[in-house]
Amino acid sequence: GSANAAVDAELLSLAADFCQTLGLDDIRLEINTLGCSRCRTAHHDALREFFSSRQSELCGTCKRKHRAHPTWTLSCPETSCTALANLAPTMLGYLCQDCKFHFNQLKFFLKEMQLDVQFNPRVVRDLEYYTRTVFRVVASDRTIACGGRYDGLFQHLGGTDTPAVGVAFYLDEIAALMP
Repeated sequence: GSANAAVDAELLSLAADFCQTLGLDDIRLEINTLGCSRCRTAHHDALREFFSSRQSELCGTCKRKHRAHPTWTLSCPETSCTALANLAPTMLGYLCQDCKFHFNQLKFFLKEMQLDVQFNPRVVRDLEYYTRTVFRVVASDRTIACGGRYDGLFQHLGGTDTPAVGVAFYLDEIAALMP
């Protein structure tokens, strides 16, 4: 029920603590921002233009999907798409003032908590209900958790407008890494 970026930071800390309690080593937290519906459109347009101009370098799946789902290519594991994603425009240049403030607050809280995180513009969630903060937890180069903010989800499902943030752990990945 809180839109405060401190809740996002607290959730990231909780996820890291949970993984460390399980004895998982080499934990890496990666964050990104997807902005909101107001500022996301311009970024998606920029991605469509960028990937359209370099279509010959995209894998077959991304050639089909980049127009309708421009963030798909950002998370594609194919080598050619990964190289392009590293050159693509990031959301940071398109954030509205509210989203920029939220992301800066998140980074401030993470620094205050001395939580080591890496900005990674390739961390995107393909589900359209995510807003602003998205993150993943990586251990031994395996994604073991993903999460983020989904402020509009409850309203989209017919409820009241309620800010929310959450995380999902991939138990099969965690089990494979357990000592």
